[in-house]
Amino acid sequence: MSLDDVCPVRMAQRLRADEGAKRHDPLTLGARAMKSTLDLTFSPGALAGRQQHISDSWIDPLIAARISTQLNDHWSVTAAFDYGGFGIGSASKETWQAIATLGYAVNEDWTVMGGYRHLFVDRQNQGTDYSLEMTGLIFGATYRF
Repeated sequence: MSLDDVCPVRMAQRLRADEGAKRHDPLTLGARAMKSTLDLTFSPGALAGRQQHISDSWIDPLIAARISTQLNDHWSVTAAFDYGGFGIGSASKETWQAIATLGYAVNEDWTVMGGYRHLFVDRQNQGTDYSLEMTGLIFGATYRF
């Protein structure tokens, strides 16, 4: 099995509360747009040599929470979790994501960050149930204007 293309995009409306050095987003409502292409080739056995191609795109509604803590003038840590899908319309049956990052404020406008992320998606397409799991490093930058 190979995962040729997965493209998540996240949009959200946040309700934010600031508490000194800690910033909480107690509730985030949003959506994650996904596109995946799967090419399956079965190894020797009952289905030897059988191939299947699945291409899919969808939008999952999400509920999320996030907390960020400023360690000093430059360094911060953030933990975030979202859950969604709910089987609504063409959305996934279930999806969730957990992220932990360490950020460094280069200046007043720019912050770079790196961390770890796990994304899970349980979905059905063209009569085939499948799950996607992606785990690994995540890097990014934020510009505030």
